[in-house]
Amino acid sequence: MIESPTASLKRHLLLRISGLRTFPRFAKYVVRFDEYVTRDGNYQNSLVRKAGMKPVILFVPGRTTGTIRPVRLLSIRTADDEYIVAGSNWGKQDHPAWSTNLLHATEIDAVVRGIQQRTHVRHVTGPDREALWPRLVAEWPNFDVYQDRAGRELRVFALRLVAQG
Repeated sequence: MIESPTASLKRHLLLRISGLRTFPRFAKYVVRFDEYVTRDGNYQNSLVRKAGMKPVILFVPGRTTGTIRPVRLLSIRTADDEYIVAGSNWGKQDHPAWSTNLLHATEIDAVVRGIQQRTHVRHVTGPDREALWPRLVAEWPNFDVYQDRAGRELRVFALRLVAQG
C-alpha cells in the first residue's frame, strides 16, 4: 500500500510526538480524542488510521472483575493472517494492565478492519517474538524507544480470527 503524502506527514508527526520522553503523561488525552472521533463506529476517523496505519480495538476482560475494556492499538498483519500487537504503555516502566489481563485470556472480541470479530489470543515469546519484533519496529519505530525507556521487554500478542461456523 502506498501512503499518501498527508498520511506520511501525519505518521511522521505522530512518531515525533509519541517518542518524546514527556509524551506518556499526555498519551491518555490522545487516546480519549481518538475515542471521541470514532464514537460513531467509523474507525476510518481513527488517528492511527489517518496516519496510514492499521488499528485494532481489543475488548479485554479484567482477570479479576471480568469487566470488558476497549484498548486501541497499532497492529501489523502477518502472512499467516494474524494481527500482532505490542504492550508498550508508551514506554512506561510497568506493563499495561490490558496486557496482563490478556495473558489470562484465550479468546476476546476485537475490531479488525472495522468489523468486530472473535479472536484467539496468543502471547508471543522466544524465537517467534524475535522474528516478529523487527516487523513491529518497521511499522512503528518508537517500539524500540519505548522498550529502551521502559527497561523491560514489551509483551507481544498474536490475534487470529476465530472461524465463524
